[in-house]
Amino acid sequence: MSQRRRQAALVAYRAASDLAGKGAFFLVTLVAARRLSQDAFGLFALGTTVGWIASVATDFGIQLHLAREVAQRPGDAARLLRASAFPGSSMTATVASSTAPRKSFFFSFAMPRAA
Repeated sequence: MSQRRRQAALVAYRAASDLAGKGAFFLVTLVAARRLSQDAFGLFALGTTVGWIASVATDFGIQLHLAREVAQRPGDAARLLRASAFPGSSMTATVASSTAPRKSFFFSFAMPRAA
């Protein structure tokens, strides 16, 4: 496979995976909008927004940096991936664990109680 064809295939794969991910989230949002109450859907929207903001805040540009480094040095891809996986995942885990106690607090107001 030529280099140009390989690059085109990688770009197409990236575009297809991005489209599939956004489509799946759109479908989940549609189902949530139909099945949840207004308060519960508002909480769902708040949770997804806070989660998205937290993921952007804890990323610190590692994805873009890693993509650039791998493009410049393809032979070092495995080493670069191992080196960049730990800082991002540990920061994300820290943020997730710090927000976990708040989730039960928010859900206690949004979910209807059984009589």
